[in-house]
Amino acid sequence: MKILLISPWNTICGVSEMAHFLVQALEARGHQFVILANRFAGEYQPVGVRQDGSNVHRLFGTGFAPEGERAFDLDRAMELLTAERPDVVALNYQDFTMPDKRRLNGLLQAAKDLGCRTALLLHDDCVSRELVTGTFDYVITPPSVEFFRGVTIDQGIPEVQLSPAHLSAHKWNIACFGLGRNKSQRLIEVVRTINERSLLTLPIQLTIHAARPQQLEHSTETTVIAGYLDVTHLAQHLHDSHACVIWYPEIAGRSTSSAFRFAVGSLVPIICNRSNWVADQAGNGCWIEVPQDTPEAFQAAIIRTFQPRTYTVMRDRMTRLQRLAIQRSGWSEIARQYEALLQ
Repeated sequence: MKILLISPWNTICGVSEMAHFLVQALEARGHQFVILANRFAGEYQPVGVRQDGSNVHRLFGTGFAPEGERAFDLDRAMELLTAERPDVVALNYQDFTMPDKRRLNGLLQAAKDLGCRTALLLHDDCVSRELVTGTFDYVITPPSVEFFRGVTIDQGIPEVQLSPAHLSAHKWNIACFGLGRNKSQRLIEVVRTINERSLLTLPIQLTIHAARPQQLEHSTETTVIAGYLDVTHLAQHLHDSHACVIWYPEIAGRSTSSAFRFAVGSLVPIICNRSNWVADQAGNGCWIEVPQDTPEAFQAAIIRTFQPRTYTVMRDRMTRLQRLAIQRSGWSEIARQYEALLQ
């Protein structure tokens, strides 16, 4: 099967992460991709991790781009569509990263006229009325997103080969990562308070993987790593931490968290607050659910997690549940479900 994928391929967004993992998993099953990608990712450009192949064509600007650079190069897209004749044209959609809806609609209608099947892959429930959704043969949503006539396929969990965890016996190591929404500065302040008041028997060392490190106030107990690590190195770093903290602001809509799924695949205890980013994960035992988006609630959850007499038992139990989640929703299984639907 040949798939032409329209995707914000290298933006700082979970929808881009979803695209990379899905393409990799379907290519492993023998399918081919032609990718119509973004020219402009924003002020931060990922460097040295994702090597775009000859099948990636940069044809549009995202909402991060200056106004004049957001248009979709429809002429070039039409040339590629006609030359490649894909079986499926799939739109890996996130509203802000796809500002030129008019030309998107034109390309999708042209695909239908050529006899291609079309699929809309949703990451959240924010879908502009300007996008003509009636042209799609398939609308694929994760369980957290409700959409008319949608087919539910979960977004996958990375399947990473991990070495045994090396956990420090002299300090608690917390990792924090995400694509800009994580409340990293608030976490720095919480960790500083815990350490200054000696609220744990061991100090906390915090490592933050930050897309925009200049926005963070550094402290002696904080290490900031700018930019992307490759999948294996980031997953191993999380696995070697005592916990990964993901601290989201609440949103009105329904979405799904690629960062959360990456942490599950890294087999690390996750401390995360309840919100519409992770509503589909509630009660599955793969994380420590912080009841509120407040510093006090995160401080209490961190102190409760890092108790020497109970930490190992908690981590072992959570790891077992995370392994079960990977068996159900690893990217290889999710790719099989996409294959069964689209072929």
